[in-house]
Amino acid sequence: EKDNKGHFLFKSLKTSSVHKAHDCWIHESKRTVNSKKKAKYEYVVSIKKVTPDKKNKKKRPKEETLYISQVPRKAIAVLDQPYTIDQFLRNSFRHYISLPDEMVGPNWRDLNPTHVDAYPQQGQCQLYMAMSSIPHAGLGMYSGKAIPKGDQIGFDDLVVQVEDSGLNYKLRNWHNQIYKFPDHYWLMQHYYWEAKTTGGEREADEIDSIVPGFGMLANSHDGLINTNMIRPRMTSVHGMHRTKDPGAGAYTYYHGVKYMAEEDIAVGEEIWAEYGSSWFLEREDELGIIPIDDDFDEADDMLRTFSDLVKGDVESEMARDLWEFFNMTGDAQQKNRVRVALPEKFEDVKHVMEVGTARHSVPDSIRPMEWLEENGLCLDNIRPDDSTIPQAGKGAFATRFLERGQVIAPAPLVQLRRKDMEVYDSDDIRKKKAKTWRDGTQLLLNYCFGHAESSILLFPYAPVVNYINHGDSIEANAFIRWSAHEGNKRKLLLRTPDELNDSEHAGLMLEFVAKRDIEVGEEVLVDYGEEWQEAWEKYLEEWKPPLDEEDVAYVNPEVLNDIMVPVRTVEEQEEDPYPENIQTLCFVGPFDEKKGEKTKKTDEWGEGYDWTFYHNMYFTNKKGYPCDIVARDGEDLAGYQSVEPDGSHYIAKVYKRKKSKKPLIVRKVPRRAIEFYDRKYQSDLFLRTAFRHEIGLPTKMLPKAWRDVNV
Repeated sequence: EKDNKGHFLFKSLKTSSVHKAHDCWIHESKRTVNSKKKAKYEYVVSIKKVTPDKKNKKKRPKEETLYISQVPRKAIAVLDQPYTIDQFLRNSFRHYISLPDEMVGPNWRDLNPTHVDAYPQQGQCQLYMAMSSIPHAGLGMYSGKAIPKGDQIGFDDLVVQVEDSGLNYKLRNWHNQIYKFPDHYWLMQHYYWEAKTTGGEREADEIDSIVPGFGMLANSHDGLINTNMIRPRMTSVHGMHRTKDPGAGAYTYYHGVKYMAEEDIAVGEEIWAEYGSSWFLEREDELGIIPIDDDFDEADDMLRTFSDLVKGDVESEMARDLWEFFNMTGDAQQKNRVRVALPEKFEDVKHVMEVGTARHSVPDSIRPMEWLEENGLCLDNIRPDDSTIPQAGKGAFATRFLERGQVIAPAPLVQLRRKDMEVYDSDDIRKKKAKTWRDGTQLLLNYCFGHAESSILLFPYAPVVNYINHGDSIEANAFIRWSAHEGNKRKLLLRTPDELNDSEHAGLMLEFVAKRDIEVGEEVLVDYGEEWQEAWEKYLEEWKPPLDEEDVAYVNPEVLNDIMVPVRTVEEQEEDPYPENIQTLCFVGPFDEKKGEKTKKTDEWGEGYDWTFYHNMYFTNKKGYPCDIVARDGEDLAGYQSVEPDGSHYIAKVYKRKKSKKPLIVRKVPRRAIEFYDRKYQSDLFLRTAFRHEIGLPTKMLPKAWRDVNV
């Protein structure tokens, strides 16, 4: 029934049900008083009615607004918006009820606990450094426990980005009026990771990424890769801003690099990072012929074919004759990568077929725990967390009780030169005779050990050691010394800086040692030296906040990378623009012709396709491209405080190729696939007034051969 205004009249049901409840809007209220002088309220409300098209399910449902009058008060309930009740307070208390330790059997203990209180106070090291199972490959990493596929190995680590190293080398020479010079070489280039794997590729024209934990210490075997790296997240820690905090720009903002088990990892197994097949192919002149992943697969297939030919009896005389004939043929005698992967001796064929050619190539890749405990050094005595020291960013904290004199962590070293830390600029980087000047210093310097009397710098690499902060002679609970481990090539201490600079191999090693007993959860601090302390105090005393308009307006992208907040379209940005330092990236998988044709359509934005998920597309930035958000389809959640992720989908113009002016139109892009980054040379990495100073190497540790600077 309807009233004289065309409104439907409210009708009560015998039973109430949430299935009969609708979102509604109150338009009018009417108050009446009955004979007992009791007030009664009635309301006019509106609801939205959605009617699907039964004949064509793909057709957009019909929507209409219905008005209902004479609605009693008891038929109206006031509820919270979704995700806004206290249940969704993300900082409210959460903890399970503890099950007594004696009730938890050994078969249930499958987690590597990351909370400090959950760590044992002694023993049970779960990650080791020892000599690699690859001959002459130096150091490697081993697991001290079984790690299931998909679990994280060890703790998060950091990335240090190096800006324009090749350009700075050229400008430095030009600045010193040297116009003929060899190609740039420094030892660190053997340890670079591609910047797209760490999310740093858009920081500058040329960025090289240093991942000092797993990224530098773990070896690689292309046939046995058992880890996968997940890129870090950018965070300034405690929301530091360049106009308020003198520590801004003095430490890396790239934290949270994770290495995940790509396969089940056995107790004592060596950790293999993925360098990429090209890394080995490019170094064949230096390393010799090394099989890559496909070569091991082909060699395994050949062995299976061989087994079929001899009907499974690979130890028979017939099998021996066939194997010897194969080895005598011309093709087999060629030293190609597949041939190198196959066993040389017939007696090894059966075993190789059981374990695979890749595992056979490194027979000691799974070490006994007794061997690791005797020959290895523990790598998980410390973990990263926010430092207790103001302006210091993050720090390193003890995961178990560490006795006085105990080695906290080993620190292998890469030798560098001070001059490689210098940053230059020019009026015209293409012209030799253009004006050049010293413009700043690489952030890398802050993570190196050095001494005022030497041009040598030492960069330490091992999980978490780069998080260890400064404490003065009283506060410091740790100190450094040269390591007695076999991985420390002490003969390098006798070489001059020039000889070290020409070396193609690292080999020196420090170790951090407990100066006193260190409790679980206590921050580990080492004395950086008086020179460093004086430099920092002077910097704090003289520091003045930058007041340029671009510095004041600067916003760290982490503030905007909140998936609960909708992204503004190009049109919306005309009235409410993002800061000048911000650019937008969209993560888009490779185009699939079959799927694409099904979603291909043309509208006001042009010809485009629907977004599709791609496996591991967020692990690196390789699938991230500059984009413009032109439209948003979904509820705008910015009007109230909610922890509900933005459920909108977007239409984006994606620029997949640098030289292509025509963008790719991608529809139905989820909020998760849109991220904000700094534009080139805009982040705190390029604050030329930020604090820069090496960590002091004690004078007693400085070799005489290294003293090449007059102080």
